Amino acid sequence: GYVALSHCWGSEQLICTTSGNIQIHRETINYSTLPRTFQDAITVALKMDVAYLWIDSLCIVQGDKDDWARHAETMDKIYENALFVVAATCSSGGSIPFLGPDVQSDRYTYRATSLKISTSIDAQQRPVVVATRARKFDGRLMPMFISGPLEERAWSCQESYCAVRLIRFTDTEVKWRCNTAAGCECHGRLTTEVQKPLQISNDKTTIFEQWRQVSIEFAGRSLTYNTDRLPALAGIASRFHARLGSTYIAGLWQAELPFNL
Repeated sequence: GYVALSHCWGSEQLICTTSGNIQIHRETINYSTLPRTFQDAITVALKMDVAYLWIDSLCIVQGDKDDWARHAETMDKIYENALFVVAATCSSGGSIPFLGPDVQSDRYTYRATSLKISTSIDAQQRPVVVATRARKFDGRLMPMFISGPLEERAWSCQESYCAVRLIRFTDTEVKWRCNTAAGCECHGRLTTEVQKPLQISNDKTTIFEQWRQVSIEFAGRSLTYNTDRLPALAGIASRFHARLGSTYIAGLWQAELPFNL
């Protein structure tokens, strides 16, 4: 198996595989020439005892339109079939590491309390115990909602949705998410009450609404090349198509065209 990296390219020129150096890269790539984000991804893969790492700028021949087209068609599968995806959420570019000393915080000086709440379930009054913990980061609460530069990138939307297992490295903590559990350092334990990131409904009306929500999220993210807009959404669209059966037309569905015009 292999690990896949989800990252921001940033404004700096990353080391890339081209038609001119592909033979050299097939034999060896000098670790010291790699940007910090790549080096950190290698560290994570090795710590998890995985020998292979997929990075787009190294595994896709840059400047080769045919190679790009082949990979663009299967990009969702590359991230779906990875043992896990490493998301460098806090890194705005290749030169920004996502591993390092923990940021100074009051992570472990939280308050915990239990509240009894009466609720009506099946016409019966049943007590519900809710445990809450507060953790503060520079005046911010609820770190699960803290985003990073990677989450402003359109391609990462598909990469995270399609990942079966995702490890997100934020500027405050590490988060884990898979199809059966999720957890973060602030909470301290895994929860199995998890909704899959792309849990598509069986009801067509609901599916169309889910697609609109995905489209809104995707539209709010940035792309270096506008020509990537449809390819970056294609993998998610293929999963909706499997449920809908409707013809997909450049971000829209034929069955919904009258409502979208």
